[in-house]
Amino acid sequence: MKKFIALFLVILTLLSLIACSSSPESQLDNLNTPNNILSEDSSSPSEDNKTKVDMSKVTESTPFSEGKAWVRIGDITSQDDKTIHCINKKGEILFSLNNVYLNGVSTFHNGIALVYQDSSVCICDENGKVTTPSQLGADEFLASPSLLSSERASEYFKGGYVLAKKTETTFNGSSTKLAIFNSKLEKLSDFSEELFEIYQDIGGTYYNGYVVSLEKDKIFDLRTGRFVDDPASVLASFNPQYASDLWSHVKDYRGNYYYETFSESDTKTIDLAQYSETLYRMYDFQGGVAPIVFRSSNKYFFTLIKEDGSFCYEPIELSGNFENLYICKGKYVIRSITHLETFDKTGKIAELELPQNVMIGASHIRFSDDIINIEYASTSYKGQKHFYYTYDFKPLF
Repeated sequence: MKKFIALFLVILTLLSLIACSSSPESQLDNLNTPNNILSEDSSSPSEDNKTKVDMSKVTESTPFSEGKAWVRIGDITSQDDKTIHCINKKGEILFSLNNVYLNGVSTFHNGIALVYQDSSVCICDENGKVTTPSQLGADEFLASPSLLSSERASEYFKGGYVLAKKTETTFNGSSTKLAIFNSKLEKLSDFSEELFEIYQDIGGTYYNGYVVSLEKDKIFDLRTGRFVDDPASVLASFNPQYASDLWSHVKDYRGNYYYETFSESDTKTIDLAQYSETLYRMYDFQGGVAPIVFRSSNKYFFTLIKEDGSFCYEPIELSGNFENLYICKGKYVIRSITHLETFDKTGKIAELELPQNVMIGASHIRFSDDIINIEYASTSYKGQKHFYYTYDFKPLF
């Protein structure tokens, strides 16, 4: 009898366990519980499960900046397909934005990008959060939908400053005011008419948080929203060797190239008269060197020239006819009809031969963040193909 009772209790227990495991609640728990519980040191599964972009389906793309780029997938002629994707250097989609064309966004600078969405220029942060002008108490950010026509506003934005404008109307008329925000959209200077008038009047060159107007001998500090009291001391603090905006050079009739800095009144001269027959093109100084191209007997040669007029290395013959030069962080990419070639201060780094079915080289080449973004216009492909390479022409992903 005792054995029978014990057997009955075991069977009853088993039936209870089966019933519990079959309940809707327990089944839901099983679906939501991973097979392998992550330890505290394990990486988040969301990092490993990001969708990777298929570049063969990409119809539009932008260069990389701060580790991120924008791509569009789908029919480039479709007016309805207005979804773009932000990707990282692994080709993973970080987030997507709807109702946005690719030509309506800027690349990322200081953690933010300009986005033209719903007929307004907005600010997008690196997590995909979009902020409208009205959320900051403004009518608009000072940047046009094309992101190009307001050059000064674009410079300030890239430097980590957002300029916001609003117009107030009363019975006595209207007034336009300007405010300055940083890249975290924290207000640095409140809305004021005076600030808007200064913006319209000063012009000049943006550098390191300042607006330098040498013509009017004024320097405006974007951090404080005021003119600096001692412009000369601020100019002296600049390092013109690394401020390409503050360098300029001109060629005179003797073949000399002059270059000067805004922080020095003297003019220095590089005598290139001996190369007057072969000198094809020279670019501005950056980091103490300037790219220079020579042409001799229908061949092209490239090198970098130092401030004292000496070459970093003997001019190197290019693999094709010189078409254009792209500069980024001490790297120089030269485009010809048939090749792309990369140089730095030490010489030639790598070379990429363009496919034979590419029409007149590559239709678009953008170089930033040490990544080359190439858009091929191909005779054997309807539309365009997009690729990302490192500066030594290895596929990024």
